[in-house]
Amino acid sequence: MNTVKITRLQRLWRIYVTPRQPGTCVVCGCTETNACHNPDYGNCWWWDGNLTLCSHCAIGHIFTDPRTTHRVKDDNA
Repeated sequence: MNTVKITRLQRLWRIYVTPRQPGTCVVCGCTETNACHNPDYGNCWWWDGNLTLCSHCAIGHIFTDPRTTHRVKDDNA
């Protein structure tokens, strides 16, 4: 399992500075086929209409929850 730990500063930088590619979260890099997961909220969903920010990165208490796993599947799987 691939776990991604992102600091608050990295999160803000990625939201406001990183070029956006639809279908990939600018903060954690998750996609439709490699979503984030939290036991209370399930898999992430697209927070914005451009498909560039997932719910688990956009909602602070889910993002900071130590049980949240970003990009559940390993990229090489």
